[in-house]
Amino acid sequence: MGLAPREAQASGRGRGDGPGLLLATQPYDGRYLSLGVNLAYEGLPTRDGEDGFLRGDLYPVVGLEASVVQLESRNLFWVGGYVDLTHTFPHEATRMSIGPEIGWGPVGVDLGLTGELRDGRVGGGFQVRGMLTVGYVAAYVSYISTYNATTRDFQPNAQVGLLLKLPFILAITGEPWRPGA
Repeated sequence: MGLAPREAQASGRGRGDGPGLLLATQPYDGRYLSLGVNLAYEGLPTRDGEDGFLRGDLYPVVGLEASVVQLESRNLFWVGGYVDLTHTFPHEATRMSIGPEIGWGPVGVDLGLTGELRDGRVGGGFQVRGMLTVGYVAAYVSYISTYNATTRDFQPNAQVGLLLKLPFILAITGEPWRPGA
């Protein structure tokens, strides 16, 4: 576990001496790197009038994600970018997505371009994901649409999952967030 931001400032690391990989424990103005593991279920999105978010066969998804965000702690606004790599079982689909993300406090959304390798064929598409982050865990729902060369159309998928993330401080650029400030 790394130093807290206040300890980093006292040791000369964190503000002007370049980035140190410190585990983030308070929301300071600054840039953060989050590294995490993605655990989810994927299925088909439901149609109008159906209950729930997923329908049909559900498949487990595992993956890795990295994101870099700039946080403005006075209003808890953040903006950045992400990249993830996931694998869906049992139909052996590997998917990579990259794009921007934006949020306020614990609520965020990202939109990414997606590439998928399935059955020896490569397809492209997009992903839209909404997130709710509490501590080191982000719950999310996403809609994914990728081109399938076999059927020559876009195929929708939906995911419900958790991102287990550790945020590291890249640079502290201001003061910490204070309630009511």
